[in-house]
Amino acid sequence: MNITVMLGGPSADARCSLRSGAAVVKALRSLGHEVHELDPRDESWVLPPKTDVVFLALHGTYGEDGTVQRRLDKLGAIYTGCDAESSPRCLRQGADKKTVR
Repeated sequence: MNITVMLGGPSADARCSLRSGAAVVKALRSLGHEVHELDPRDESWVLPPKTDVVFLALHGTYGEDGTVQRRLDKLGAIYTGCDAESSPRCLRQGADKKTVR
């Protein structure tokens, strides 16, 4: 498969995302996949040609609030994780310790 790993990004959690994304890239390559790394620091990013699936290794806002998911939906891309509607709900619930039981 041709997999694009999105890592880093514009959020305050970019450093953590770069580390976890690098681990994902290493694992996917060890399994024989063609892997591209994409750091969407600003809105000018584009997916590499022939991307079969996008692995989201983005943390925090932008990567977990539905923003990148909405853009990927517009591109018709297949991606891992929650969709654009579920992502912000999950992010809010995780931040609200009272809702976690």
